[in-house]
Amino acid sequence: MTSKQAKLRKITAKLLTRKGVCESQLNKFIALFPDGVEPTRELCVAHANDFNFSWAAQYLLSPPARKAYSEAVWPTRKAYYDVVGPASDVYDIALALAYNVCNATCVPSYNVYEDAIAAARKVYYDAVCQAHKAYDEGIAAAFYEAWTGENQ
Repeated sequence: MTSKQAKLRKITAKLLTRKGVCESQLNKFIALFPDGVEPTRELCVAHANDFNFSWAAQYLLSPPARKAYSEAVWPTRKAYYDVVGPASDVYDIALALAYNVCNATCVPSYNVYEDAIAAARKVYYDAVCQAHKAYDEGIAAAFYEAWTGENQ
């Protein structure tokens, strides 16, 4: 155990409740960590898609640690929006065109609409899913670094 790990505070259900965590996140936390947990970078990243680390940063970190977290997370956020923004734009255009085609045919058919947007939906989700995973992992890692930085 490193000296950095030895001085970490434990995150507990009591702490999360005191900070106002939502019920679904609290229940998930208790199911995974009934006795609380001292977070590690690996544990945070492994649970990046399970917990809202943005919420954790806002409510569990001190102001200086929150500032460090925000600075650390900025490149991850930028990379995420660089992928999601253009993918959303293309998807929105495809949706609008498909909707116009569907309306123009005067044969309102959900299947026609769905067929028209299927390819756009796949491209969008392929782009966004990878970006979202990387974003969640970056957020979780930044939370861990900020958490350990203030608990030294």
